Amino acid sequence: MLKRLVPLVRKEGWSHEQFIQHWVNVHAELLKHLPHGPRRYCQLYVNAEIRPPDGIAALDVHIDGFSESWFVDEAEMNADNATPEGEALSADNRVYLSRSKRFFFDEVEYHAGTEMTREQAGSLA
Repeated sequence: MLKRLVPLVRKEGWSHEQFIQHWVNVHAELLKHLPHGPRRYCQLYVNAEIRPPDGIAALDVHIDGFSESWFVDEAEMNADNATPEGEALSADNRVYLSRSKRFFFDEVEYHAGTEMTREQAGSLA
């Protein structure tokens, strides 16, 4: 699986609540119309910021949420993006977002103090 994480910053003039309402009620609904869509999609709403430990500088950005998406592969993700539904979803991003950045990532999951290799974690998916 291809995993994508996107930190999201709301457009200037939008409250955090307006941002969340649009993301939930408009954007997520558009996502449902993609031919394939992500295999899993999570919206993570930031409800508090915690200062980093002493000696570590804070990032100079306020993040309103994170989008997590899981795709079969990059080809399927790109194929969805090239459809009219994908273009509508992309256009909607410009309605409520001022900034974002997309990351593909590997994940290693740890359970109750037990380390797992990437291969072991992959077998759980």
